[in-house]
Amino acid sequence: MSRTLSGDHQYYLDKYAKMAKAAALEEQRAAEIENRHNEIMDAMEEQQRERAELEESQKPPKIQVTTENGIIKVIDNVNKISYPGPQAISAAELLSMDLPPIQWIVKDLLPRCTAFLVAPSKSGKSWLVLQLALDVCRGKPFLGEFETVKTGVLYCDLESGKRRPRDRIRKLLNKDAVPDDLYLLTAEDAVQKLGAGFAEQIRMELVKHEDIGMVIIDVLQVVKPAGKRNKNAYENDYDVMAEVSKIRTERDVLVLLIHHTRKGKDKEDIFNNISGSTGLMGSADEVIMLDRQRNSSEATISITGRDVEEQKYSLKVVKGNGIRFEYRGTADEIEAQQELEDYQNSPVIATIKKLLKQSNDGRWEGSADDIRQASKYLGAAVYDDSRKVGKEIRRFEGLLWAQDGITMDSSRTAKSRIFTFVHGIDIDMSHMSATSHMSATSHMSATSAGQMSMNDMMT
Repeated sequence: MSRTLSGDHQYYLDKYAKMAKAAALEEQRAAEIENRHNEIMDAMEEQQRERAELEESQKPPKIQVTTENGIIKVIDNVNKISYPGPQAISAAELLSMDLPPIQWIVKDLLPRCTAFLVAPSKSGKSWLVLQLALDVCRGKPFLGEFETVKTGVLYCDLESGKRRPRDRIRKLLNKDAVPDDLYLLTAEDAVQKLGAGFAEQIRMELVKHEDIGMVIIDVLQVVKPAGKRNKNAYENDYDVMAEVSKIRTERDVLVLLIHHTRKGKDKEDIFNNISGSTGLMGSADEVIMLDRQRNSSEATISITGRDVEEQKYSLKVVKGNGIRFEYRGTADEIEAQQELEDYQNSPVIATIKKLLKQSNDGRWEGSADDIRQASKYLGAAVYDDSRKVGKEIRRFEGLLWAQDGITMDSSRTAKSRIFTFVHGIDIDMSHMSATSHMSATSHMSATSAGQMSMNDMMT
């Protein structure tokens, strides 16, 4: 053997020492793991306590009730709630408050707000807004009808260079003086996108020219940034409008955004024709829709908004030296005028009035075909078929009474519908509704005696 007894003894001592040291390290490691585990568990318990306390603090106070004389009553908790922010006011308090009036740029049409003018391409919308800008700068009635408050205007013609707006201004002004408070930015002025410098450029102009009360952006699409991929169309459009609204509120100006309609056409609600998501219209204070067929001499503007009455106006388009818009009236007024004109020029109505004039008792009865045949002998020939004649009689039933004091009733026979007309019934119907009015006059016409036959009329 090469080892002595003392050597073996030392070998085992070293071996046992290493084993003891390893065991001690393992025990130390186990203790550290246990301590770390306890720390993590304590931290988790602390987080759970904090979360529970937060949730509890955000809960509305529990309503406590008590019974008084057999009636359940809620215990007042108001004094136990503390909230430092604004609090609701009563309707009575609101109505008693002295609030500033609406600040109009165009009376009853455009206040200081964020608004859209939306129209199809090549409909004349840029001519219309430039006409608006010139009228506002000079304090002249817009369209010759709507009173304006004179103020400076910043017109951003972002699809043109300098030449086009210069030529249009010359044509619209004709020989009038050029206003000194109309300022222009064009596509030649290194205009950036919203969020990339455009808003700052507008703010700089508003600081330079403190008289500006109206900003026109023609068109929005030029400065509208591309949408972010992590947001939908509504969110992107809303963000654009939020940036525009900041400009408006900072300087208390009217910001009018010019925008296009979508390709499809919604006949039931024209405001659904705005290109883009509902985030645009939903965040605007007002929307004006210009509806005009290309090269047409007529147009309408439909208006809806938070501070304006919903209305539709009819416009006349005057061409020659550029394009100029003129006010004709509300759409209802123009429709009523057209209805009256059609009534006055109707050969069917002319025939009915002649038949009544020839009768002995102011009463005539017959079918739509009888009226057609009679028109040939009375100088107001009707060429429409009987169905269209009947439709026209029903269309003008109200005007027959309003214009000529003629009441109409009708009844159905086996062969055709018979119309009865009575002229000059002396009765006060000012207090009656239109339905009651016709019912009463129809009843009276049915009891009137005598009638002029077709053979009597022809002879």
